[in-house]
Amino acid sequence: MWGWANSKSGIPENLLVNSLKLKEIGEIKQIKEFTENHFVAGENFEHKMGLIASGLLNADAFFCANYGQGTMVLTITSNKIPKIDDNRLEKVLTTFPQLISGIDLNHKEAFKNYLIDRNLDIEITENRIDGSRNNKTLTAEFDELRRLKSLNGKI
Repeated sequence: MWGWANSKSGIPENLLVNSLKLKEIGEIKQIKEFTENHFVAGENFEHKMGLIASGLLNADAFFCANYGQGTMVLTITSNKIPKIDDNRLEKVLTTFPQLISGIDLNHKEAFKNYLIDRNLDIEITENRIDGSRNNKTLTAEFDELRRLKSLNGKI
């Protein structure tokens, strides 16, 4: 249940700003999970939602707070959280495999968008994505199910 849909919770309006922004995005893009008061969420959905919300809202982080009857996803924006250094492409070699090991998602689409977010030039073929910037290159190869087979870099 979205915070904006839970009138009995007494959540102050100032804490609903981001969930209302996501609702608006959902209305524009016709994303039912963002616009329906209630929806069935699968296992680890809260982490997917946290990643999506952080990206769409330019948040610095997210936190999943389990309160017993469910999990609340909070986005966090703070100058105390270090920004991602887009020039440290070597971090992608460790961070991306950690991401896909913890969350069930389309590896190829996730990697493509991960590189887009880091402002890399991208070349995509059926089973491979190359991302480059400033003479540094990342290469990911995928199997027929779009799962990551290998990830290498010339850093």
